Amino acid sequence: MPDAYRQPPQDDTPYWPYWSEDSAIKRWTRELTQAAANPGDTECWALTGQAVVVEQGDLEVMDGVLHGVATRAGLAYRRVATADVVDAFPVWVEALPADTPCLVHLEAGLWVGPALDGDEDDLGFPRTLGHDELAAAACRQALRAWLETGLPETPVVIVVALKSFTHLDPALRRQGCFDRRLRLPALANEDLGRAFIAEMGASLCDATVTADLNHLGSLVRYEYADLRRRGLLRQALRRLQWREGRQVSFNDLVLFATYGTLDQEEVPRTAAQRRIPAIHEAGHALVACLEADRRSLPVYVSVSQRNQMSGIVVPAYDQWEEDEELTYADMVHRIRVGLAGRAAEHLVLGITQVTFSGSHTDLQRAHATAADLFANNGHSPDLSSAAAAAANLTILQGHTVDAETRRIEGMCRRFLQAQYLGVLELLREHRDLLDRIIAALMDKGVLFQDDLRQLLAPQEKTQ
Repeated sequence: MPDAYRQPPQDDTPYWPYWSEDSAIKRWTRELTQAAANPGDTECWALTGQAVVVEQGDLEVMDGVLHGVATRAGLAYRRVATADVVDAFPVWVEALPADTPCLVHLEAGLWVGPALDGDEDDLGFPRTLGHDELAAAACRQALRAWLETGLPETPVVIVVALKSFTHLDPALRRQGCFDRRLRLPALANEDLGRAFIAEMGASLCDATVTADLNHLGSLVRYEYADLRRRGLLRQALRRLQWREGRQVSFNDLVLFATYGTLDQEEVPRTAAQRRIPAIHEAGHALVACLEADRRSLPVYVSVSQRNQMSGIVVPAYDQWEEDEELTYADMVHRIRVGLAGRAAEHLVLGITQVTFSGSHTDLQRAHATAADLFANNGHSPDLSSAAAAAANLTILQGHTVDAETRRIEGMCRRFLQAQYLGVLELLREHRDLLDRIIAALMDKGVLFQDDLRQLLAPQEKTQ
């Protein structure tokens, strides 16, 4: 293949050791290995899949994954860049090796299907300017004809990786064309944490990173799910190690997850300027601590002014397991934590000194969650009896009448009022602990999970 169409591949993926031997990708690799040993067995190649769709949320990892598959199966590997799939067809076809079975990765782009809806996040690839749909349609038609009638004697496996197989033109999703579909397996949190350490480099990480692999894997799943962000993080970690002459801690990962990898100076604030944010964030943190499992304390509380935020509370990443079904109680907990900042200001500063707009986003989220509970999921704000709990078993669909909207709004108002008063009473009951968290934030500016655990320790001994 000419250099113009030979893309330098990533060698492999750090996830391979943690995928089950029964996973679709490893089973396919074993089948390709068997087929490669018998290149003249056309039926074996056809059943293995001469054109395959691999579904994966982060398409950037697929170069490494597919190169690893090809290497393990004893196949040559070629990646055809998005622009070349159409513009260089059939040049890249003619440049395939004539004496070695080859896995060809066609990089996804708008060429895969007509009139694709969605943005880059939905599709997994950019909506490039100047896309010529007529040329793409002609390429898809030629690709189909080649797959159905014109494959070379030396076996070729064509692969396209997509977020969803539905993005591929249905004319290509047929027997003899793209007639096999695989999905990469998801990793458990601990294995995701191990793979992350391998990808970042174990020498970068201190013991706090590796101490709780479940927690680390949860952070990676929610904050660094794609290769692009992990690449930026790895560079930032290397820079931190170079600049400060130390290994990276778990708290460093939390800071990068919270604020990104931007190099920035913290905006200096006087004690008076820090006081209200400290009160507000302490309210959020305390209710989160009191009403959650001790293993799920917030990982970070800050009154540092960064990224246009005056303060932030970051919940534990492993508070809920991946794909775990959230309960009514979980959603009520989120609402109560969201109302706690305003309630803390109310308790400490007095009702007339509650900040004008400081709780706007919190209240907006709490209201949206309550509306979701009552309008979209049929829950009731009253659980005092079975009859009361079953009094709202309806789901608003399509266009709603004003009376229904007013009914739901009334439910939300009464429910949020009751939860706010309950949170206010909880903070009043634990006022000493609230004051300790406020004082710690005023002193340090930031509190990590271990800091909160130490502040809670006297409270736990008295219970």
